[in-house]
Amino acid sequence: VTNPKATVQVVVKDKDFIGNDDFLGQIVLPLSDYEDGKEHKQSFLLKGEDVYENEEFDRGEIDVKILWTERKFEDDLAKLDLQLIMVIRLQAWVRRIIALSQRKALNKERTSLLRLIRRRAVQIT
Repeated sequence: VTNPKATVQVVVKDKDFIGNDDFLGQIVLPLSDYEDGKEHKQSFLLKGEDVYENEEFDRGEIDVKILWTERKFEDDLAKLDLQLIMVIRLQAWVRRIIALSQRKALNKERTSLLRLIRRRAVQIT
């Protein structure tokens, strides 16, 4: 949900086999009340056509269980896959740089040891 003021409208109707279904009531739930990720069980009094108008008429109530979960969409999953590929490439690049710097350090140490050995060899002979 990208709009912090988003709502869910629950409309309750009876089922008529002949004719149209009859409107019994409705509720409007602000989603921001449920973004804590916990399960909420609540009872709500059904409202009329205008949910913000208080009616004298009792329309009954509805029990609702709500759980906010985050769903990944295909484009989100594709972005995550791309990020993973980029991280793997970055790790490989860093490892290569470290290996090259270690190789340079070893070559430098090897060169200095060879110089030392040559000097000692020259001094011995």
